[in-house]
Parts: sequence; structure tokens; C-alpha cells
Amino acid sequence: MIGGTGMFGSRLCDLLARDGLDVTVAGRGPNLGGKFCTNHAKVRQNFVQNRQNAPELSYITLDRDGPLDGLAGFDVIVDAAGPFHAYGGDPYRVARGAIAAGAHYFDLCDNAAFCQGISVLDGEAKASCVTVASGMSSVPAVSSAAVTALCDGQTPLMIETAILPGNKAERGRSIVESILSQTGKFYVEKQGGRDVDVRSWSAPCSYDLGRYTRQGWRIEVPDQRLFPDHFNCPTVTFRAGLELAMMGYGLGVFSFIRSRLGFRIPHWVVSAVMFCARALAPFGTDRGAMIVQVTLSQGTGFIYKSWIMRA
Repeated sequence: MIGGTGMFGSRLCDLLARDGLDVTVAGRGPNLGGKFCTNHAKVRQNFVQNRQNAPELSYITLDRDGPLDGLAGFDVIVDAAGPFHAYGGDPYRVARGAIAAGAHYFDLCDNAAFCQGISVLDGEAKASCVTVASGMSSVPAVSSAAVTALCDGQTPLMIETAILPGNKAERGRSIVESILSQTGKFYVEKQGGRDVDVRSWSAPCSYDLGRYTRQGWRIEVPDQRLFPDHFNCPTVTFRAGLELAMMGYGLGVFSFIRSRLGFRIPHWVVSAVMFCARALAPFGTDRGAMIVQVTLSQGTGFIYKSWIMRA
């Protein structure tokens, strides 16, 4: 598990270990190994108490930009590091390393270009009899499953997805960097079968989640590139939101300014945003939701179906 000490990676490692699977975390910092093994010692203890074979939990030092010899000997390689848009001139280097090692490869990427482009490895993966899959995250993995269930064989006229976390939800640096990197940039979205240019983090929309409402802002994820062809759908949109209005509108203003000036996002800006996010962490709630909505034709009218996952 590359990036197994991060926010998503550590949770996935914990779930895999609880299922009795041996897990090895790979990270750049050798000092993180002791922390990982200490945090997961309770998992092993539970197996011992129940007189079951405890899973092996170990740590190796590996830099995804350096030699990939450390990938040898594993059945499955999971990349939970990110941010995937910053993987450089050879974005699928780790995936190719997994194929060369004879291991299946999965990643938690939600970057549109990365997910769409990984199909270039189909031939290599099939020749090595391994699976290579990208986007094993909320989007497009969970969102596509929800759309498939909601449509139940029908062709959707519109697919709209939104992820709206509470302010107290954990935020890793890679997530913050991924959001900031998109602000102010334009991407293409299918609307009524036409390609429309959309500015990332713009056009806020409110979602009624029962006991509370949340605001979502347009941002690009793999869904807008993959779903029009996969589901033969003429309109596909996605929004992400923040619970605190000042943070949402702050990013909206930042997006507008960046769209005009076109400056890059230096590391100190990411650090500053991370600092502000931690300072505001006591405010808001830990309530969040993911919502997937589809519009279907029925006779001379339309029907609307929704799937909501609340936290």
C-alpha cells in the first residue's frame, strides 16, 4: 500500500487487516513505519485473542519516483498517495512497475486525466495476466455503481453527483493540493450533448439533505469524461462542497482571480490553506453526504431518482 500512512490509505490498511489480509505499507519516510505498526498492533491482538492467525503488518521505505524494486513479491499494489495530477511526465510509472512485478494494480485516483488515460496499459496488463484499475474511490467507482443501480437498464438523460463533507472531516494534503490545482482552470463538460467550457469551483448549487443543506461547486472528476460514453448520457455534472460558507466562497473568489491571472500554486499556498483548515476545524460538524441523482424518461415525462450516502 503506497501512501498507507495517509488519511485514506491508513483507513484502507486497517480494513484490509481486519479482514485478515497481510498488509505492507510503503512510504518515503522511514520514521513512519513504527507509527504504522503501533497503530495497527490492536488489530493483531484481536486476532490473537480470538485464536486466529493474525495478519502480517509491515512497513518498507519506497519512493515512487525512485527504484521500484520494492514492488516485487506482492500480489496487489495499491496506490493511495496522490495527488495524481502531479505524477510528472510518466504518470503510470508505478502501475507499470506493478505489471512488471506481476502484481495487480489499483489506485484511489479521482483525477480525470489520470483515470481516463490509464487504458493505455490494457495491453501490458493483459499480457501479464494482471488487473490494472484506476479511480477506486468515491468517483468514479462508487458513483458509477450508484448510477447503474438507479438506471436499472435505462439510459439516463442526466447524471448529477455531489460530495459534500462536513467541516470536521479529515483533509489530507494531497486532497487540498488537488482541489487548489483545479481552481481557476476550465474543463469540458457535457451539457445536452454539447461540450461546454466550465470554470472549476464556480456556479454554486444548494442540495437539500434532509436535516441540513449544503452548497456544492462545479469541479472536474473522472465522471464528466467517462460517463457520457459509458452511460450514453448527454449531461453529466459534478459538484463538491465545503460546510463553511466562508471557505466555499473563499475558494470561489480564489478560482475567479486565478482564472484571470493564471498563476501556479506554490507549496506555501497549500501549507497556508492547510493551516487555515486546521484553525477552522472546531467549527461546523462531522456530518457529510454523497449524492447521486439521475433523470430518466418515462412516457411523455421524466422521473428523478436519487441515492444518498450520509456520514
